[in-house]
Amino acid sequence: MIRTLALSTAAVLAVASGGAALAASSGRAGGGTATAVATAKALLAEAPRITGATRSATAPVTQLKRAPQLAEYTKLVQRKRYWTIDEPWRKAYRDLTATVPSGLTSGGSGSFTGPKGGDIERFAIDSADPLPAGIASAVLLIAVAPDGHGKAAIGIYAQAVPQPPRPAAELVPTTVKRAHVKLHTRTGRIIRGNTVTGAAAATLVADFNALVVAPPEAIACPADFGRSEIVTFHFHGVTMAGKTGVCNVLAVTRNGHSLPALQLSAAFLHDLRADLAPATGSAHHPKRPAAEHVPLSVHHVKLVRRNLTGPPDRRTVTVTGRAATRLVRTFDAMTRLPRHSAHCNVVGGPETIATFRSAAHTWVASESACTDVVVTRDGKPLPTLLPSTAWERAVEHDLGQ
Repeated sequence: MIRTLALSTAAVLAVASGGAALAASSGRAGGGTATAVATAKALLAEAPRITGATRSATAPVTQLKRAPQLAEYTKLVQRKRYWTIDEPWRKAYRDLTATVPSGLTSGGSGSFTGPKGGDIERFAIDSADPLPAGIASAVLLIAVAPDGHGKAAIGIYAQAVPQPPRPAAELVPTTVKRAHVKLHTRTGRIIRGNTVTGAAAATLVADFNALVVAPPEAIACPADFGRSEIVTFHFHGVTMAGKTGVCNVLAVTRNGHSLPALQLSAAFLHDLRADLAPATGSAHHPKRPAAEHVPLSVHHVKLVRRNLTGPPDRRTVTVTGRAATRLVRTFDAMTRLPRHSAHCNVVGGPETIATFRSAAHTWVASESACTDVVVTRDGKPLPTLLPSTAWERAVEHDLGQ
């Protein structure tokens, strides 16, 4: 089976949509199965519908029996519905995906092709943004396939995962006004370190306490990026430490004993790295000349994700419009790797390649298991860059991860 992924491009077409609202998350409390069921139902109510479609009790075609994407969470809740409509399946797909339902953001689209000529399916993925309270993941998938008789078969899948709770014993008291931060290599060599106090420490405590527990089934990534940020808090005879570096989660210990891992947030990473970062333009953090920047006139960016080892897998996305501009801006905002920084030589795992082309030059930025962002312009190497949270989030979002 061949799978291709590309970002959705939506034209404004007439599609009726439901109006069930999704409550935004505002805290760290966990959610239960009932919350996930309610969220899945609300997502299903938000799904677009085409006038004239006929409801089907079962999947109209075999390939729609399963959702095109199914997260491997033991507590995942899924609700689904099927329709058929007497119109070409590609037109039905365009109509259903012309606009993103209220309260959701586009997570990309893709297709499946089977061994038989008629075994084809296109799908779009939309995610709740922000997530509902008590929910770790909430997505709506819209899949359309030909039924073999000139009609379109439609499958709508709403999926939600309850957020695991985070007990008060796993939080840092807000009275703590000192935090120790450091950046070190896999071998333990400290690259940078700092002690923050006052308002900066209070902000870091608030960021840490606002993180939510990562569903245990989600943590199955062995990637090691060669360095980690560590934050340590001391209070009432307790040492609480958090370590970044693997799959967008924070590994946490209390007095050396492991606690449930937390999902990293943009705010936490931004403040942690700000507390670690030398002044911009210093000898340790050199500024990038304009010649190394991609011009904002570039409106097409090609992204490729491929496996360097293991089973072959390749995903290609062409990003345009505002999403392309976001990639250009985040690329230009990254800073050079400080001199004498440690380099990781581990080979394998996924590699991400971003290609920017202007009328005069071609920039290629690649990042793999434990490299920083390696850059070339017209085939010639430029200084390696430190990957920023904004860059990595933009790339992952545009790749539909």
